[in-house]
Amino acid sequence: MEKLPDFHDFTSFVSNIPEAIQKAGGSFVKKSASALAPLSEAGSKFLSAMKSIPSSAAEMAAQLKGQTPFDMIGTGELSQVTPGEAFGKFDEKSNIPIDKVTITTAEGKTKKVLYADVDLDTRKELDEAKFEKIQNHFNHLEQNSIWEMTPYKKAGIDYEHAHVAEVLSKVLAYLHPDVIKGKTLSIPVKNSSDKLEMQEFTIKYEDMEGTKLPFLTLTPTNKDLEPWLIIRGTDANVIGKSADGKEKESSLQSVIADFIDPKGISNKPIDEALTQFEEKISKLSENGKKVNLAGHSLGGEFVQYLAVKLSEKRNENLGVVYGFNSPGVSKKTQVEYKNLKPKGNPIPKLINFNKVGDCIPGVGRKLIGTHYRIDDRRSASPDMAHRVCDLNRAHTLQEVDVEKEEKKGIRRLMEGARKNLIGAALRGALKISNDLHPADWIKSYLTKPELP
Repeated sequence: MEKLPDFHDFTSFVSNIPEAIQKAGGSFVKKSASALAPLSEAGSKFLSAMKSIPSSAAEMAAQLKGQTPFDMIGTGELSQVTPGEAFGKFDEKSNIPIDKVTITTAEGKTKKVLYADVDLDTRKELDEAKFEKIQNHFNHLEQNSIWEMTPYKKAGIDYEHAHVAEVLSKVLAYLHPDVIKGKTLSIPVKNSSDKLEMQEFTIKYEDMEGTKLPFLTLTPTNKDLEPWLIIRGTDANVIGKSADGKEKESSLQSVIADFIDPKGISNKPIDEALTQFEEKISKLSENGKKVNLAGHSLGGEFVQYLAVKLSEKRNENLGVVYGFNSPGVSKKTQVEYKNLKPKGNPIPKLINFNKVGDCIPGVGRKLIGTHYRIDDRRSASPDMAHRVCDLNRAHTLQEVDVEKEEKKGIRRLMEGARKNLIGAALRGALKISNDLHPADWIKSYLTKPELP
């Protein structure tokens, strides 16, 4: 296999930063913290934490030796997974404003433009094409089944089922609602002989009660099959030309959920919509079939939290719960998850896939369920590692040592930056915005959170 790109070695990365720049960077961060302190109580906490910043790159490298936010700590057997070319290439991903996309001009010429500069009609055309690619990929998957793949079978994971969840979470959930709501999608599903066959599902696009954050349900025409519930992750298209007022508010709310709460990812949207989800799960499972949940990034954290909350209410209608490239949960959520078994509640099957090269899974204090480390040895930016589908490529699969991963110093550093730097700035900006243009939904996020 080729050598991994340098960003996989965080110690090397820090050591190569000139000491003078490192000191200047530390000074800048400390000054920034001073400016942010009046904006939030968290600012003073961050300012205190900044006093412990190492004065040199060498000192920081020594403290974080062997640690990286781009790679979780694997344990046990390292298995090679090789789907092969017959499985089909699928490079689709969720788009963000800085992506370059190819469009056709009125003159019939093709050119590349920033996704942020695409108008609504063009964006819908791009998403229509992406929807068609999803369908073509599923058709190809059904024709080239590799269900007997040993590493996943040994781990007790249905390989195609997991990859379907990945595509639904990472690609379908981010398409424009006008493109997908009410449409049907044929998905490969295993029959009683463990062979894949295409089955039709109807897509419904809804908002969580109390917010503009969306989720999808996919209901099978064949009532003997299991339905899906997919929660979308963070949408960065708040600055895109094609986004209307509702979508911009939805995008902003997803960003706020990532950073606003010092305890961890804010699950306020799930708490407010919990009754809605209970009713939705009950309706989807009325034929006695389990409902599978899946989400990417923020959506992956949301579905895990939702699974814990539903299990606390003794809801036994959950199938497999998948998280892809998701941040960790709060300490409180982990305690609730661990208390399910002693209290006799159903235990949801939580499976998380975390890609080498992606720093998002390195954020968050605690982990729940089973985590797997995916490495396809491709030189990609952390951003692309976060968004591109992985399971259809040749890769290695390794279970993560959750206990060791939670103790990593770099993980605490990443979480500190989330809540005490970006979070403090965001809370300050929201306070100013609410003072200028009061809004109930902004005010609800500024309510003083209960600290861990």
